[in-house]
Amino acid sequence: MRIFQYILLSLLIIFVVWRGIIPAFTHLDTDFPNYYTASRLLLDGKDISRIYDSAWFLQQTNQFGMEFGRFSPFPPITIFVMTPFAWASPLLALQMWTALNIILFVAAIRLLMKITQKDWLWCSLFMLSSGVALVNNFRFGQFYVILTLLVMLIYYGWKKRWPYLAGIALGVGAAVKYFPAVYLIMLAVEKKWKTVIAGLITIVILVGAGVWLLGIEAHRQFVMNVLYHHIDGNIQGQSLFSATFESWNNLLRRLFIYNAAENPSPMVNLPAAYDVFKWVITLAVASLIVFAYRRARNVWGDDALQVQFALISIAALLLVPATATYHFLLLALPVALLLTIRSPWSIEQKFVLLFYIAIAFMPYMLFRRFDGEGVLTILAVPRLWCVTALFVTTLRISVKRV
Repeated sequence: MRIFQYILLSLLIIFVVWRGIIPAFTHLDTDFPNYYTASRLLLDGKDISRIYDSAWFLQQTNQFGMEFGRFSPFPPITIFVMTPFAWASPLLALQMWTALNIILFVAAIRLLMKITQKDWLWCSLFMLSSGVALVNNFRFGQFYVILTLLVMLIYYGWKKRWPYLAGIALGVGAAVKYFPAVYLIMLAVEKKWKTVIAGLITIVILVGAGVWLLGIEAHRQFVMNVLYHHIDGNIQGQSLFSATFESWNNLLRRLFIYNAAENPSPMVNLPAAYDVFKWVITLAVASLIVFAYRRARNVWGDDALQVQFALISIAALLLVPATATYHFLLLALPVALLLTIRSPWSIEQKFVLLFYIAIAFMPYMLFRRFDGEGVLTILAVPRLWCVTALFVTTLRISVKRV
């Protein structure tokens, strides 16, 4: 068994290095130019009030020798993410950023060992099994290894009763990528006010520093022209209808909203159904969360936090308005928590692992041919269905001790 684990570990390392790390060290891909250009403009003392003007931003990106770039939908504070590296050429900056991500990925494995009380081999296999999510984080120069580490610090600080560590990690993550803000609700329900206050203060400090250093105009543009559209899944420069960003918003648009250029073959042209189904799904998920969250406290006792944290995390990923492959690195902690609540694994835990692996390695291109084909569009979003199934399985675990 141990030999098999080492063989699997070797294969996963080869896969991540071959598909993710080597490309990041040899050429520029999408996403990274967005971070780099914004930080480089800041370091060069340029006027960054127009960072949300996509045509202007692309011109700046081209001047740095990169072919594509768009700052939307990032909040202004994201400008600071790449600042320590943006003094270098784009490729060298990506290489340094990738090296940092490798170090922080190892740190995430180490922290997962502390959280789960599993050995290094189990935790390494599990983290590497995030597959395409991890590969694309490295390849595209994304932020999600760091965000996953921050989410782990939120949970670890909460579990260890280090409220300020949890709050600072939450504030940093929420200020840059929104997602950790969902834990503010959970923390408030549990009356962890020190962590809530520390998180809010951290957000205020970071946003305030952004306004001070970057000016009002960029923040005004973000609030007026970017934030609402992003919440609705409308990412500037990307199709509203493409199944690439698998979410309920995208699927419902494909099914119910006609567009001559981008969606000529919806299942039925009924725009009102988009709003109705979107709210029905959101309210249904919210109601199930409330029920299962309360039930988990009675069913799991001292282990309830593991299940509740996983429930909130998975539900948030189910409801986000648009997803990319690297977003699902955020499944690492919640799935690990579900897999370590008992041993040997129950049938529900085995399904949790199955859905995690499916999301990580499913060949999505096989399903893209159904995109925009009327009712068959439902087959173009397999990741969405896997996350939905993972959420339903987590509900089952929450309400009945497996």
